[in-house]
Amino acid sequence: MRRALFIGIAYTHTAQLLPHCHDDVDNMLGFFSARFPDVQDIVVLTDKEGQPADRVPTRANLLSAMHWLVDDAKPGDRFFLHYSGRGGRERDDGGDEDDGWDEALLPMDFEESGQIRDDVMHAVLCEPLPKGSFLTAVFDCSHSGSKEHR
Repeated sequence: MRRALFIGIAYTHTAQLLPHCHDDVDNMLGFFSARFPDVQDIVVLTDKEGQPADRVPTRANLLSAMHWLVDDAKPGDRFFLHYSGRGGRERDDGGDEDDGWDEALLPMDFEESGQIRDDVMHAVLCEPLPKGSFLTAVFDCSHSGSKEHR
């Protein structure tokens, strides 16, 4: 495993509160670290109090971390992504969804910055991967059926 990204958004101090997303990240990080102890490139984004600005799960930081995750991927590389937070959907404007809806992630600033659609995630996370590299993505959210593919 080359790199891992863990995202937990509890939407603290909002009407959207999901109180256990930080626990999900802590548990998954512990599980992952026990099985892949040699992985040193790990980024964690949460909306816990006191997080540095670049580790807060805003739309910009989520996209930046997703780019980082698969940057310079080579055949044989393996990557891991875990997301615990709200999921959503928006009307498909590209005509590539059988059900007419794009699935999406809701960053903590989604009301100002918008959702991150599955088409965007596919372009950022999957399209750069060369043949023979692998991404394992675990989405713990609603509307998570096809987050990384079109």
